[in-house]
Amino acid sequence: MTQGVQVVWFKRDLRLEDHAPLAQAARAGAVLPLFVLEPTLLYAPDFDRLHYEFLSECLLELRSALASLGQPLIVRLGEATRVLAELARRHPIAAVWSHAETGNALARARDERVRGWAREQSIPWYELPQNGVFRGLVRRDGWRRLWFERMSLPVSRMPQRLPALHGLEIGNIPLATELGLFARTPAVRGRKDVARGGESRAWALLDSFLGERGARYPRDASSPLTAFQSSSRLSPYLAWGCISMRTVFQRTAAARRAIADNGCKSALGVPFAVGALESFTARLRVRCDHMQRLESSPDIEHRCIDPACEDLRAEDRPERIEAWLSARTGYPMVDACMRALQASGWLHFRGRALVASFAVNQLWIDWRRIRDFLARQFVDYEPGVHCLELQVLSGTAGRRALKIYDSVRESRELDPDGQFIRAWLPELAALPRELVHEPWKMSLAQQTVTGCKLGRDYPRPLVEQSEALASARLRLRQLYKLETLTTHQRATQFHEQNGQASFTWAAPATPPPADSP
Repeated sequence: MTQGVQVVWFKRDLRLEDHAPLAQAARAGAVLPLFVLEPTLLYAPDFDRLHYEFLSECLLELRSALASLGQPLIVRLGEATRVLAELARRHPIAAVWSHAETGNALARARDERVRGWAREQSIPWYELPQNGVFRGLVRRDGWRRLWFERMSLPVSRMPQRLPALHGLEIGNIPLATELGLFARTPAVRGRKDVARGGESRAWALLDSFLGERGARYPRDASSPLTAFQSSSRLSPYLAWGCISMRTVFQRTAAARRAIADNGCKSALGVPFAVGALESFTARLRVRCDHMQRLESSPDIEHRCIDPACEDLRAEDRPERIEAWLSARTGYPMVDACMRALQASGWLHFRGRALVASFAVNQLWIDWRRIRDFLARQFVDYEPGVHCLELQVLSGTAGRRALKIYDSVRESRELDPDGQFIRAWLPELAALPRELVHEPWKMSLAQQTVTGCKLGRDYPRPLVEQSEALASARLRLRQLYKLETLTTHQRATQFHEQNGQASFTWAAPATPPPADSP
């Protein structure tokens, strides 16, 4: 036991189970568990009231759980270095413990400031690994093996008891309104079915997924009609560290073995599709792989991975951005997905890809123009996953396989009867199956019968899809054909061929039907 307190700095690791910093700090001395509400992050462009409400629920549960061990969570409002300096004046700090975080640029800058402060004060700061992300990794060779090795390590057990620290105010966990945080959601009034924060909820979701809900994963997870039930819905809890990736991996592996021994049935007797949990494990690994890309190359948050793509979408298109984020594109599945996302803070993965692909490919908007808006909508926002997926969909990630979604085809495939569309776009509720995916094909008589007037009740298409898709594919393929040239030569030749400023799409609106006046 050393003199001074062991500060366990909770960040995006709001749990007790498998929390190595807490376990090791408790063995070293008296623990001061700390969470800092940092204005720099709270008011960042990628943060929303949605995130704070989830976070505050996590903090309330974590405080209660720590209090049951003897020492409740200490919460302070302020920048991390100032908070730590104030605590050090009242309680000598022997060491600071935390998990290594792969965050956005603001979080990385904050960590650098804390690192400098700790160095000046001669206070050791122990950053222990979390997830399958490796600090200082230069080469990716063997990363998959390293990931499995780390996921297979024993989990850290929570301490049985924490000595109480006297004379220390635990601090208030303010309401969002007290912090001046208000939702920035244009298309939906109020939120519903939003994930609730806390470690206990993460465990409940994991148990229900492995026991029953994941039986038809990943097939049902791709449909907007079944995804909410069949997806694990653990992503917010992984993003905020309410449960560790290692815990989820090991519990999933145990469930896979039990299902194999039980004739492809879970412990609850539910038949599981062959490979369902293998697919889920692969998704866990891909998540860490995306985070590793940000850890190894932090500039992918702001710059294109392929430098030749930097000015690929240089045009300013504010009216298109406004229509897209307001769910008024005229493409029902895109608009329905956007409304569902803004109402619940969650969307199935095909829906996420569709709304982003529509913006960057059919509307030809730079991925950085939509990055922060989408980040504010996702309660499970993870910077590494978010930025890399946007770049892949934009064709700027250095990959040569185009990932461009056809919104009408996706609509017919994922929601053939229009059930999801009608639920989120009540203005289209009366449209028959053959028109609900393409309402612009309604005649004037059909508009009267259905009570949906194009341009009044529901907008005409913002762009003509076939032209927009063809243009996006052509421009990206032209750029990729120049790979033998240097980055500068490729970009120069591409823009000379296309005339960036003069390039426009023809007639974005659909012509009126034949019987229109």
